[in-house]
Amino acid sequence: MMQPRRTPPESMPVIRRAFSADAASAPQLSPETRQRLHRHIEWAMAGRPDWQDHLRVTVRVASAEMRLAGLSSGEVERAFRCAVEDHPARTTHDAASLVTRELRSAQLVKLMLRWADGLRALRRW
Repeated sequence: MMQPRRTPPESMPVIRRAFSADAASAPQLSPETRQRLHRHIEWAMAGRPDWQDHLRVTVRVASAEMRLAGLSSGEVERAFRCAVEDHPARTTHDAASLVTRELRSAQLVKLMLRWADGLRALRRW
């Protein structure tokens, strides 16, 4: 008979998953914005409710930071593409759409680029 696992006491730190996925893709971002972008991309790939509102704000903040750092629009686009394409959640949640046969990551990049340009995307994708 197996014994139940002991739970750690409250004083012990919780070990969280290491974050390093898109640290090289957008070095001009502050660490806080980079972590927010990583987390919200993961929420979008997993289909969490209300992910669009959170990701839109984060993309606009990240876009403003990169433009203030002197990046061109092409470099900002490349940074967002790399952030999505190199994300670890892509391996588990990147399914193709039944209607368009387009990968979720490709749809996500399109939305992010529209938001970075300041355009409002449709509520549903």
